[in-house]
Formats: sequence, structure tokens, C-alpha cells
Amino acid sequence: MTARHPASAGGDGAPEILDLPIGLHAAGSRRETDSMGAIDVPADRYWGTQTQRSLIHFSIGDDRMPKAVYHAYGHVKKAAAIVNGRARRLPTWKAGLIQRVADEVIAGGLDDHFPLYVWQTGSGTQSNMNTNEVISNRAIQLVGGELGSKSPVHPSRLRQGLGHRAQGRRRGHHPARGRVSLRRRHRGGLRPHRRPGDHGRPGGGAWVTGRPQPLGSPDPERLT
Repeated sequence: MTARHPASAGGDGAPEILDLPIGLHAAGSRRETDSMGAIDVPADRYWGTQTQRSLIHFSIGDDRMPKAVYHAYGHVKKAAAIVNGRARRLPTWKAGLIQRVADEVIAGGLDDHFPLYVWQTGSGTQSNMNTNEVISNRAIQLVGGELGSKSPVHPSRLRQGLGHRAQGRRRGHHPARGRVSLRRRHRGGLRPHRRPGDHGRPGGGAWVTGRPQPLGSPDPERLT
């Protein structure tokens, strides 16, 4: 019998949170939709429409986005959930649910659901949305909902900072993600300060988005 943990939301319509291990034991595909239309995604994966389209249209080479990037995104999403929960912009139960799934991302438990290539458009939008879709569907699973329904956690709301009014300043997710991943990779953890030469920035440009790049380096061959 599946264990249930009542969410401590104080009567704000909180669902019961299920104690379910990571994983989807389903075969075939499921249909998900967004503003661009419908697309079939593997039924045993948490990602959604934008991730699937990126896999189709940017299947170039063999270089995949490093998993450290997604672990860093987990920190960013968790921090946004904490702040917006404390500010009462998110119900307590929803902030806690997002934090729980973000911890799974940080720990690497969802690594199999981050398949994207390094070739992307924009400012790492596909990797950001890959993270959001995985968090959304994993959260939906934990409340016993229907994957792809975008309720109670909508992936685009995560992209916009967990709320209807860009509460997390979504454009700031990408440089924050780059700094966190570099700190964790080169220093074995987060540091409270920076030193000259030991920090980086996300690579710019549509063709190499999201790869950390040394400060002052215009050459994509010098990616680190």
C-alpha cells in the first residue's frame, strides 16, 4: 500500500503527497501538449514537449549537456521555491513539493531524464525547460495526478520563477546555473566568495548555449 504524507499547508487545498520512488513503469508513449501543439513523449520519462522537440530538431553529434548543469538548476529551482514560499507567493505545500523534487534533481536521482544535446537555441532554454518539465511531472506523480496535466506544478511557471509574475526572474536562471555548476565542479562545493580567475560565465550564442565558458574567452574551443 502506498504511503501518504499529508502536506502541512494549513487548509489551503493541499493534496496528500505520496511516498513513491523515482521512476515510471509505463510502455509506449503519452501525448503532451503546449502552445505549439501536441507531441508524443516516451511514457517512461518525466520530460515533456519542449524537451522532446529539442531531441528531434537538435540531434547533432554525441555531446550531451553535462549532468552538473541540471544539478545546478535544481539548486536554482529549490532556492526560488524557498523564497517564494516564505513570501507566501506559493502555498506552503507546493513550495515544499518543489523543494522535494529539486533535491532529487540535485542528488542525481533524475539524471536519466535529462537527455539533451549541447546544441540548443536561446539562453539554454531547452535545458531549463527540461528541468522544469521533469520537476513538474515528478511532482504530479507524487500527488497522484496525470503526467502532462501541468497541475499542480506547471513547467512554464517554473520557467518564470514559480509564479504568474516572473517571481524568480527567469533570465537570471542561466547565469546562476552556470556559476553553481562551476563551483560544484571545480571546488567540490559552493563557496561564499569568488577569486579572480576561478569563476566562469555561461557560453553565449544560440549554437553553444549553456556550456560554461571562461571569463574573457570568445573562443568556443576553450569551453571548460
